[in-house]
Amino acid sequence: MIEVIYPFLKMVGALWTTNKIIPVHEHFVSNLIRQRIITEIDNLPSPKANAKSILLFLTEGEQHEIGLLMAHYIAKSLKWKVYYFGQNLPLDSLIETTKKIKPDALLTFFVVPRAEKTLKTIQSINQNTNSPLLVSGNPINFTTKMEGVDYLTHPDDLSNYLNSI
Repeated sequence: MIEVIYPFLKMVGALWTTNKIIPVHEHFVSNLIRQRIITEIDNLPSPKANAKSILLFLTEGEQHEIGLLMAHYIAKSLKWKVYYFGQNLPLDSLIETTKKIKPDALLTFFVVPRAEKTLKTIQSINQNTNSPLLVSGNPINFTTKMEGVDYLTHPDDLSNYLNSI
């Protein structure tokens, strides 16, 4: 994941950003990788009932789930219980579900460049949930850092965080 897929996806993103490939190329590659990651997640053993838990989600308007799937794989491989809610999760549903599940951590990605909206969403999540919030994605979205939020820039950051608690 970290040595092959992550660098490859960064390269595909750079090619897409510089118009060296068209969206169909990016979608084709992403879906092949997505299928492979899901297969590998399914092959991992289930965590124990009392395992620490993490809730993974993308907010409304976020479609890029490869990073979230990689996070799912990493967390499950570290024997964490994963609640995977995928793309376009409405904020009110996240808040309500978090109160019921009480996960040990929340993780989301902000890939679409929209810093102001990202900051407001992070503030809302942080104010309305009691779980530590981890965020990652496009660095353009994180020009303003918020106290109480852990910003991940590499998959190793997630492994290190999960191993530390």
